[in-house]
Amino acid sequence: MTDACAVCTKGCRKNQMAIQCDSCDKWFHAKCISMKRTEYDKLCEPSLAWECITCLSPGVDTPVRKSHEKTNTGGKEGNPRVRMNKGLHANLKKRGMKFAHVNITTLPGHYADAEVLIEKAALDVLAVTESRLDCTLLDSKICPSGYTCYRKDRNRNGGGCTVFVRSKWSSKRRSALESDCLEMVCVEICPEKAKNTIFAVMYKPPSMNQEKFISGLEQESLAKLDDERVKDLIIMGDFNADVIALKPCKYTRKLMQTTRLHGLTQLVTEPTRVTEFTSTTIDLVFVNNTHRIVSHGVQEFGASDHSVTFAVKKAGVCKAHVEIRDVRSFKHYNKENFQ
Repeated sequence: MTDACAVCTKGCRKNQMAIQCDSCDKWFHAKCISMKRTEYDKLCEPSLAWECITCLSPGVDTPVRKSHEKTNTGGKEGNPRVRMNKGLHANLKKRGMKFAHVNITTLPGHYADAEVLIEKAALDVLAVTESRLDCTLLDSKICPSGYTCYRKDRNRNGGGCTVFVRSKWSSKRRSALESDCLEMVCVEICPEKAKNTIFAVMYKPPSMNQEKFISGLEQESLAKLDDERVKDLIIMGDFNADVIALKPCKYTRKLMQTTRLHGLTQLVTEPTRVTEFTSTTIDLVFVNNTHRIVSHGVQEFGASDHSVTFAVKKAGVCKAHVEIRDVRSFKHYNKENFQ
């Protein structure tokens, strides 16, 4: 059972940024009280406590952030009860290069949650769909420290794709592999001593014509990616195609058929979007080399009604090229016989 936020009344899950008032014991989502990540982290100090505005100023209904030095009132000592992400999927803890995707439904409003996810899961690549950005919002405002940002925006009202790549990996945008009619971002990650990876994130809006999406995917994207078969290929995104439905629709069947014809395997088999009345698997992961995938799965993410899909890829050093030489043994060499 999760504690309900006193502002939005939704549950404060273990993988969300939430804080409890030290006076009334009520829980609050950090985003519901406009608490910045820096202040949230600061409250982990043992010397600090936090009280909601209702306790600080009785009669005021709207909670705002307020911190102060803790005094000895006979209460429990120690860290404030700030809810952190402790429920990572076991497969996310495995070694390798970690790729993840989530439909976050406005990145500016959930930047702190995305930052916590990146930090706790130690992600190398995080792709976000429905980022809802525009040109007025600079990369520096939404990109976590130590990461490089690649994005394709629609507007603040919907759509858009964003990819964050850990800066320690050399990476570059592959715009030539992207389709003009699809919302997608394609990035090539180039480790110094390992095989390159082509990573793409896609978003199919529910209102988009299904035949147009399949056509653009096959003719303008997958056809180009066929020339990159020597590299590892990972495609993630919200395709709005329920692959675990008892009777998949025509669009879903066509999507799976098209990707199979291009040598791709779909990995996700668990629901990725659960509502009060539905449970669907619409956030998918396609790869071309399944033997290179160490693990994969679905991670609950409280900041969205979509779960996080992830895949962990082998990041080992490529084997050196094998060189064959012909040599002559002189073990039984006899000078006289040789003449």
